Amino acid sequence: MKLTLRIRYECKARIRIKWDTDSGLYYIKQHIFLHTHELTRAEWQHLHRSERHVSIAEKTDTIHSFEEASIRPTTAYRYLSQDAGGDEFVGHTLTDHINYVNGLRMKAIEEGDAQTIIDKLIEESKKDPDFYYRVRLNDQGQLIALFWSDSISKCKHRLCLCHILKNAASRFGTLKANARFKEAFHKCLMGCNSEDEFNECWDNIVTMYNMKDNEEFYKWFDRLHKIRHKWCTGLSKDFFSAGILSSQRSESTNSAIRFEATKTTTLTQFYKIFQTTVEQSRKREIEAEFHYSRTTPSSSLCIVGLLKHTAKIYTASLFRDFEEEFKIAISCYVTEGVDRRYERKRTVVYMNHQGNVNVKRTCKNFEACGWLCCHCLCILHNHSISKIPEKYILPRWTKCAKKDVWEKMFYNQVPHSKDNDRNQRLLALQWRHNMGRKMYNSVFKAQQNNDAQRVVEDFCHKAYEEVQRLQEESIQENTSQSNVSKTRFMVLDLDKSVTKGRKRESRVILRRKRTRRIRSLVVQPPKKLI
Repeated sequence: MKLTLRIRYECKARIRIKWDTDSGLYYIKQHIFLHTHELTRAEWQHLHRSERHVSIAEKTDTIHSFEEASIRPTTAYRYLSQDAGGDEFVGHTLTDHINYVNGLRMKAIEEGDAQTIIDKLIEESKKDPDFYYRVRLNDQGQLIALFWSDSISKCKHRLCLCHILKNAASRFGTLKANARFKEAFHKCLMGCNSEDEFNECWDNIVTMYNMKDNEEFYKWFDRLHKIRHKWCTGLSKDFFSAGILSSQRSESTNSAIRFEATKTTTLTQFYKIFQTTVEQSRKREIEAEFHYSRTTPSSSLCIVGLLKHTAKIYTASLFRDFEEEFKIAISCYVTEGVDRRYERKRTVVYMNHQGNVNVKRTCKNFEACGWLCCHCLCILHNHSISKIPEKYILPRWTKCAKKDVWEKMFYNQVPHSKDNDRNQRLLALQWRHNMGRKMYNSVFKAQQNNDAQRVVEDFCHKAYEEVQRLQEESIQENTSQSNVSKTRFMVLDLDKSVTKGRKRESRVILRRKRTRRIRSLVVQPPKKLI
């Protein structure tokens, strides 16, 4: 039951106006000026419904810009209040602002959340030929799974190690307190360098802790072993992963969007937040490329041949990783494949045939990460190799990694190219910024002169009406030319599930108690006017 407060206590104050048909004028027929309540204070005047308007064109354009930039409504309202000089000068309340934004969001998905995001993916695939997406529907045509990527290159699905550890902890039982068992299990997850080492470690765990005696636990343990290629780092050395674990991918994703996305975020909103996050990351990457393309990173070590070479070709972030590997390399003492620093066997194969250098280690760090490990660097340093062999320089880690990308983008922005949307958006953005500066300068100069203010206002009013007329004509022209029907891929939303928490009956009872408590606090109206 919704609580409704009575604003006026049977107040008869009013003005009745009637139109005279003979004279064509309005006249006051009745005026009751006696009120039964206190009149509104001056500081409350802006809270009246008649004083609150959100549909003003200039204001809605600003709110739309805030929404496109994924700025929260409360933060956007604080900016409007600060810019206007206070809440009373904004022209609407925070509640009006939030309701208007919610209306925008509902309008964006009026055809359904799933259908809206599928339409966005289809449009994106038309703009970018490398864009890839796939959807999965149930028997009712409802969306149950969604995947998209900038390009569908060589990728391999992995299982998150964090989730495996979390599930394993609930099944270990008394073994959770065994430090040696946990150390051995962690080694199977991410400490093995080869399949033989993994098999040996796994068999030792099964034998030492009598896994087969507990049938239920061993069934889960054996099922985990059958999908070992999806989670064991020692079995994924043959394909490139940039040295990123599956748990790190999840952590980086959550860190990037957790401040924006919540459990109530729709698919369309999440896609928008994700795209905005990617754009911001690429902007930071462009700034970093511009900065480091003109500089060479310094090092705390003596700049020997290998460091000097990598400082020229690698990006700054990868050079720091290479520098750490090189620090370990110069602290190692390698003799017949034995690393004295860790006292563990390391097999390194080195061949130099007429300047053709080959170095390889069983850890397969280059295949998995894209750079040589510390032991290979130690071998190269000991043999006075001053440059990284060309075959061991992965292009994606170099300063010229995006050379092909920039050429492709330049080709797409040629004025005579077929798809020139991005170029048009850039030109429109430049024009908007230029005109914005001109208009701001005019308004700033006219603010102290009444005649100048009227000139600026008249000009803006006439310009707005003319632009509105041109837009309406353009819309009518486009509508008349788009009579051809288009085939759409129809997708339905999933049925909403019941949220966790209090049952519906208890929520109704709680709402009734809250209503009675509020009613008891409402001041009763006076019986007569004093």
